[in-house]
Amino acid sequence: AAAAAAAAAAEGVMSRAMRALSRNPIAERGDMTLRFNRRAIVSWTTSSTWTSTSWSSRRYSSSTSPPTTTEVPVVIVGGGPVGLTLSILLSKFGVDSQLVERRTTPTTHPQAHFINSRSREIFRGMRGLDAAVTKAQPPLADWRHFIYATRMLGGVELGRVDHFRENSGEGVCQRSVSPTSVAHLSQHKLEPMLFQRAVASHPRGLGGFSLGMQCVGVSQERVGVSQVGNTVTAEVRTVTHATDGDSGDSGETSFSAQRSRASKIKCKHLVAADGANGGVRSWLRIGNSGTADMQHLVNVHFTSQALADALRKENNSAMLHFVFNPAVIAVVVSHSGDEFVAQMPFFPPLQTLREDFSFAQCLELVRSAVGSVPRSSVGSSVADGNAAAKFGDSTTRAATIDDLRIESVREWKMSALVADKFHDGNIFLAGDAAHSFPPAGGFGMNTGIQDAHALAWRIAAWHLGNESDKNCSKDSSSSDRDSDDGHLESIGKAYTRERRPVAVRNARVSVGNFRNVLKVPAAIGLDPRAANALQQLTNVSNFLSDSLLSQLSPEVHKASRDAQRKALSMSLALGRSQCGQLLESDNVLGNARRAEVAKLCASDSDTLRLQFPDVDLGFVYDVDGVGDEDGEKNSRPFVDDTSKNTKANRDDDDAKIVGPSAKLAAPGTLFLGARVPHVWVSLGDVGGVGGVAQVSTLDLVEPVLRDAGDDRVIELIELGDDESGSEKNHLLDLGSEKNQNQKHEPSAPTFAVLVSVPENDDGNHFDFEGKAEALIERVRLEGPGHVRLRLVLVSRPEEKTKESKKSKEKEKESKTNPATSLTVLAVDPAGSWKSLVGTNSVLVRPDGHVGWIGKLDGKGISGLAAALRRALGRR
Repeated sequence: AAAAAAAAAAEGVMSRAMRALSRNPIAERGDMTLRFNRRAIVSWTTSSTWTSTSWSSRRYSSSTSPPTTTEVPVVIVGGGPVGLTLSILLSKFGVDSQLVERRTTPTTHPQAHFINSRSREIFRGMRGLDAAVTKAQPPLADWRHFIYATRMLGGVELGRVDHFRENSGEGVCQRSVSPTSVAHLSQHKLEPMLFQRAVASHPRGLGGFSLGMQCVGVSQERVGVSQVGNTVTAEVRTVTHATDGDSGDSGETSFSAQRSRASKIKCKHLVAADGANGGVRSWLRIGNSGTADMQHLVNVHFTSQALADALRKENNSAMLHFVFNPAVIAVVVSHSGDEFVAQMPFFPPLQTLREDFSFAQCLELVRSAVGSVPRSSVGSSVADGNAAAKFGDSTTRAATIDDLRIESVREWKMSALVADKFHDGNIFLAGDAAHSFPPAGGFGMNTGIQDAHALAWRIAAWHLGNESDKNCSKDSSSSDRDSDDGHLESIGKAYTRERRPVAVRNARVSVGNFRNVLKVPAAIGLDPRAANALQQLTNVSNFLSDSLLSQLSPEVHKASRDAQRKALSMSLALGRSQCGQLLESDNVLGNARRAEVAKLCASDSDTLRLQFPDVDLGFVYDVDGVGDEDGEKNSRPFVDDTSKNTKANRDDDDAKIVGPSAKLAAPGTLFLGARVPHVWVSLGDVGGVGGVAQVSTLDLVEPVLRDAGDDRVIELIELGDDESGSEKNHLLDLGSEKNQNQKHEPSAPTFAVLVSVPENDDGNHFDFEGKAEALIERVRLEGPGHVRLRLVLVSRPEEKTKESKKSKEKEKESKTNPATSLTVLAVDPAGSWKSLVGTNSVLVRPDGHVGWIGKLDGKGISGLAAALRRALGRR
């Protein structure tokens, strides 16, 4: 009765909120976050019923109506981090989209949890999301370590790795190569942040999201060789039943949409961000390469505030606990607060969730992994070699953790797969739909977010260019039309050419990380080859059972399966016995094994690492062109040259993935196709703000520039009219809830040309500005008409002189005409930028990658214009 009353009250609150939202969708959106009991699903702000009663009785609502918009420019299939990121970015660029997501409640099961520096750089341009991540993640002390032990509490610590120690090369912020740092925030907490910003950014608000809808088919009408006239049709149906609010790759969640009412959405582009088991890629019959069955595991989501508190008290907090004892072998991920996920080996089909991982069984396994709090602090580090001190009090235990609660249990399969291509006509694959990696290294979600970032500006540029073409004369020549036709097809080709090698690289790195994970078990007597052989044996046993014994009586079949299960159980117990007294007590073999683990943990390369700055930030795109012939091309060597998929480079880490890997340039170096190096600059003249704002060179392609000093932003497209140039007219704190839902005018994807002000310009900064602006205007005339091209003049502090009357007039004009705010004066206080580029100028694409390096002079601008057209797929 109490639960029913609570549900009725919650439904009443949501109904009133929805009526308010329909009256004023923008103003009321900030008040839509409803607070429920911890065990209830926190509602998302949506057009459907995103509420439920208790965590144990979630049901999917089918109240979402079919999309009212039957034709939109872009359809996004999938509402995870990848799809939501794409929705935000397209809205920022002024492109309408419809996101189709089969869930009607956010997941509560922690999934991906590591956000790398490159993803956070992208978040900087997404309505203060990066600042929100910083505030929401747990303290660094809770996740800076990986700990290897026989139990999380009260066990023998085999070793630990601090991923932020000064001599590890993995600094907290890496401020020399990135304006951001890595973060630890669970996906189920990140998604609501993304969703809030996606709705606030969308031109139609909640109308741009079809929740409780499943895409059940796609078709593509191909027109001509260039396919520029292609139209994609997505068929969607209302989800009528689901067994659980948490959908995942395990397939546990059962969706049924085949018998519900169908609706069709037509679009020019469709992006499949529907996960590894989504239907779009299979419907397109796009193959993949790699290893589909690396390992089977079970995820056990559990909570315990007492455990979280005890870990902090005992100085045992860690992002990952690798636990080895006779009862269980597990990797326990510590998420924020009191949430944990234990990953355990799983051997289907002989093992099943029902028979071997029920909630009761999982609770006992978790208890074995957790252990208990010692009565007194017992030195258990093997570094001192004092075995007597280490084991003398190991049997003295206090009461066990008594608030352990199992929330959910899932099975999943680790794989390393990359699609053969990332597009088919006007349909694109992103995220897990295009690639899946082992979780070691945290590349999965991050690579998908970066896929969305790479796609958004290209799709937006095409739509804006298409609108621009429609406004051109109908008497345009046939050759001009052919040039435009080639643009649409080039989106998919350029996207595959640039992003697939990155996915291949990340897949291979992830597989290599997984091999490193296995080194510690091998050191304590758990040979990974034995586990692989055991999995193969279960597969063979199952095949024989199904093909031969199935012809016998059910009794014989059952007896055979029971015998196989018993043999598997004995084999697993035998392996775990290596982690008992032999490992925990003071003996020759145990001491040697513990010493070997300690040696591995002391190395920067022999165990699983947390940060990979070269891979995260250094990947180089094939931009299909070079800079001006007279430009000073950067000749710095790549980090490595293992990108060629030759036989010599094919090893276990390749996981049978076909294709070249992206080359890597050292972060902080200037290289064509690489991400532009991060350098802090101060804005010298943006709508009267002066040099008050510190921004990264990566921010200069954003319509909104963040002031890194106090987390405020400068809005280049919404400058105030106050002649005093007061900061309050130009600075907006997007980190506050008040401003997260503020509507911003969309802007076309922005390219930036960074030009170093020459030192021998007689100190007259503004004379050079006029010359540079004249050259950039010529580039605008030669390039596509819809391009937004920003000129950034980078100078040393001593090169900045008094403002001329001409610059004052430009400043005043920029306040009333946003288009003229595309000239920005930036001060390079340390001279870092000039030391990187010399006298060269650099074209930075909207995704932050370098598209051209050359001289900004009468001859060089032809190369710049050509590079601009190549980036946009124009001949």
